[in-house]
Amino acid sequence: KSAAIRVLHDAEGGATQAALTGTGATASAAPEPAPAPAADSEPRIIVAPAGPAGPAGAPGRDGRDGRDGRDGRLQCAGGRRVCTVTIAASPDLALVRAQLRRGGRVLARGSSRGGKVRLRAKRRLRAGSYRLRIVRVGRDGRRTVKTKTVRIR
Repeated sequence: KSAAIRVLHDAEGGATQAALTGTGATASAAPEPAPAPAADSEPRIIVAPAGPAGPAGAPGRDGRDGRDGRDGRLQCAGGRRVCTVTIAASPDLALVRAQLRRGGRVLARGSSRGGKVRLRAKRRLRAGSYRLRIVRVGRDGRRTVKTKTVRIR
């Protein structure tokens, strides 16, 4: 069978005609449409199979062995205006910086190229808890930051 369809529109020319060819079916031969799902029914979830595994990632850094040991010792003298932090020295240690903080403020600071750091405070340090932040810089440029709570009596 063959037929033609004519579409009218507002563009220039006003009408477009297209030819239709093929076999048709009567309305009684058309398949039944699928029934609409009920409003209270659960939605269907279709789970697809998993895809292929991806490539392995790069290896991570080595973990630490055991608990941390003592990193150093803090001693204060001179009316608690000068404190000394002694840190275990190592051959790959290039620089050590230290800060004594309390309440979000830096109260004393110092740096050294060896194993002892002298922290100088602008005022006398009162007794209590402080946070000691130690930054160790290795000869390769890697930084290690440790923060400990210390007490000054």
